[in-house]
Amino acid sequence: MDEKETKEVAMDLDLTNRQLNELVMEEVEKLLLSEGYDVAKVYINEAAGPEERNSLQRIIATCQNCNISPVITAEILKSLQRPKKY
Repeated sequence: MDEKETKEVAMDLDLTNRQLNELVMEEVEKLLLSEGYDVAKVYINEAAGPEERNSLQRIIATCQNCNISPVITAEILKSLQRPKKY
């Protein structure tokens, strides 16, 4: 999946304007790469706030249901991380 396709998936998920906790996102990415979807989902349920949990669960469920690999899912999450505006 190239950068353009990754951005399209992110836009389809309608999450590009949401601010997600950087530390939680980084840990979810690491868990996706090392342990897979199931461990990442458990971590999300334990560590994320309600709105963030819903957003991340939506991404994970969509990618998993579309048989997108955890590696590509981690790339999608990384593409959603944006600098905070002050």
